[in-house]
Amino acid sequence: MLSFALPRICLHCGERLRSHKYPLGKYLCENCLRVFDNLSIPSAGDLEDKRFRFDKLRADVSVAAAFRFSEAGKLTQTLIHHAKYNSMMQIAVKLGKISGQRLPSTLHTFDYLVPIPLHRTRLAERGYNQAERIAKGLSKSINVPISRSTLLRRIKPTPTQTGLTAGEREENVRDAFALSANTNLKGKKVILVDDVMTTGATLASAAHELDKAEPAEIAVVSVSVVTEIQN
Repeated sequence: MLSFALPRICLHCGERLRSHKYPLGKYLCENCLRVFDNLSIPSAGDLEDKRFRFDKLRADVSVAAAFRFSEAGKLTQTLIHHAKYNSMMQIAVKLGKISGQRLPSTLHTFDYLVPIPLHRTRLAERGYNQAERIAKGLSKSINVPISRSTLLRRIKPTPTQTGLTAGEREENVRDAFALSANTNLKGKKVILVDDVMTTGATLASAAHELDKAEPAEIAVVSVSVVTEIQN
């Protein structure tokens, strides 16, 4: 009852919400929605320092993101934080759906979406995997099915990457993932999905494991990308 008695406010700026007619209208005020709608799509240059991590893969690899993480007063950062840590799973689904409209149209021809898995202990703590929720929205947007959840597993309970240097992030997720024994992706085109691409270390670790299943192409995509990295 309390939620009906108190006015709903924007998650980003605190202004009172007046409209729910937009996809994120339950979470952002009209001004923040306008800003969000006009955020630029990351350029090839924004992603250039991530690409080298995938150079040694057998499969053809492309890298893309829908938003810059800290652009326009960290608006995208606010949404992802609430989706990830405040149990607002529907935000993740909506971000995935919106991202599908901003990511390259070539993704529509791929065979599977593969969300970055959480380790079972982290999944138990959080109760859900935000990458799976993002993939759910992205699947609706680009009409590509999500792979079965056991295809790629996280076998190493890695600490959070927050606050780590680029080198520490790479070491933290080294050998963190494993394929299921019966995984068959030979000749397939798969999309690896995560919420934020910071250095690209997590996505690279997962992509190198997926590459063992001999897919023809791997598209590495995230809702947002961090363009300024502290080494």
